Amino acid sequence: MPKRRTGSPRPPLVVDSVDGLGNYDVSDPVSFLGTMIANNLFSNLFRGERVAPLIPQLIEQVDKVTRAEYWRLLGQPPLTELTRLREALVDLHAVVAEAARGKQPGLVALRAAGKSGVSAAARVARQRAETRMQATASRLEQELARAGFAATVRRRAGEPRSHSWPSDDFLILVEVPMIFAWQQSVEGLADLCRPLLEDRVGFLMAPIRSGRVVASFGVNVLTNVFPAADKVREWPELPLLDERLGELLGQVFAGVDEASSILASLTGDILHDDEATALEAAFAHAREALEELDELINANSDQLLLEVKATLVEVYLAVEDELKAVASGNPVPRGVAATMIDSLNGNPDDDFVTRIVTAAACVEWDVDADGAWDRVGEALELPANT
Repeated sequence: MPKRRTGSPRPPLVVDSVDGLGNYDVSDPVSFLGTMIANNLFSNLFRGERVAPLIPQLIEQVDKVTRAEYWRLLGQPPLTELTRLREALVDLHAVVAEAARGKQPGLVALRAAGKSGVSAAARVARQRAETRMQATASRLEQELARAGFAATVRRRAGEPRSHSWPSDDFLILVEVPMIFAWQQSVEGLADLCRPLLEDRVGFLMAPIRSGRVVASFGVNVLTNVFPAADKVREWPELPLLDERLGELLGQVFAGVDEASSILASLTGDILHDDEATALEAAFAHAREALEELDELINANSDQLLLEVKATLVEVYLAVEDELKAVASGNPVPRGVAATMIDSLNGNPDDDFVTRIVTAAACVEWDVDADGAWDRVGEALELPANT
């Protein structure tokens, strides 16, 4: 038998504070949830205060702790309970966000449905929100039609957000006869759509050429219009244009811009190993695309491809000259990358304009290689105000 300890017993270890909560870190997701639900959500909800903006934050924290690795030290993690909590919060958000609109018919409908529980009230809230969003999409299409553009508005539900209800994302697809027409019209189109989507933080727009979405010219409309090719491409079930030539163009520009950026960042003529590796990789990326372009030219000898190659070779050689200048100890004052940054910041130069025009020409070739050069020529000869 083990020996018994004699003398006064040791005091028990203090694990929790008197109130049972102990010392907790509110930055921990579980602590945050426990504190905010008990002390904020419930109390404010029963006082009739607005709680809709808080709930998306709670859902975000639930998602953080739903991952099994968070509970790796616990034999039976409460994943089922967390899933139910998330569903309850999503339903509650729908109800309180719809109620916050303060429209009497909506409040009456929610109260009636609420007698069957929060889930039933949430279904009513979503149905009412869906009706409004569909009406908004129809008004957008009608507004653009009055301006002379055929458009299709796509929507998809997003996660609950603090700033908008419902959380639908909008993508407005506008049919254009030429990609140059999109370039000339995109700012005006955004201005037409903003008033109808003023409750959205932003929305996406993209042109359609011959029934296919040109993602490379997609934009994100916020206060200003920003390029958003990747966001458009990730939208599900879009009939995307296969932009083979456009992707080669982008690959060359990305490679030479990266190389020029590396050269501009050097403090002298010393090139460290990591810099040399990155520089060679950037040039190699551009060369690979130029080689693929040569293959296209060999298979489809037309003037547009030759003009595109001439533009790309010119900028590639310009960055090679930057490398030679650095090696000789006389770096150029402003390289290709610096001028491109200035252009993106609102001071476009001729080289930047050439890039935009060349990218548009590539789209026309990708849409239909036959006659692409003639179509581009006709478009560029149009008066500036058309």
